[in-house]
Amino acid sequence: ALAALRADNGSSGMAPLGRVLELQSSSQIFFMQAGFALVEAGSCRSKNVLSILMKNLVDFLVAVVLWYTLGFALGFGNA
Repeated sequence: ALAALRADNGSSGMAPLGRVLELQSSSQIFFMQAGFALVEAGSCRSKNVLSILMKNLVDFLVAVVLWYTLGFALGFGNA
């Protein structure tokens, strides 16, 4: 069964096992960003929590836009 996961399906240039690992690691990074936001919100005064959470949201949105414009092309250029 593991050999079937490692086999390339011919369409993407990346094995399905690689896709699973890519999705798993990206979801970990997503939840890690949320955890950092909660840690920062817990370590500041309650009047500053909204600005800290908005800063983290903007940080995440900028990172998503930069990934889709630059990172994907560099990481998976001709795939």
